[in-house]
Amino acid sequence: MSGGKGLIIGTVFGMLIIAVMNNLLNLFGVPPFLREAFKGLIVVLAVLLQKKEKTS
Repeated sequence: MSGGKGLIIGTVFGMLIIAVMNNLLNLFGVPPFLREAFKGLIVVLAVLLQKKEKTS
C-alpha cells in the first residue's frame, strides 16, 4: 500500500470484467455470497499479477 501507478483504461477494463462476471453469475443463479467471493478472488488475482509484473 505504498502507492503505485494506475491507468484509466485499466480501471475501466477491470470494472467491465467485474460487471460482466456479476451479471453472468446472476443469470446462472449463483448465490450472492459466492458472487462476492468470486469478485474478491478476481481482485486478489489482479493484485498478485501486478506484483509479479513489478518483480520481473
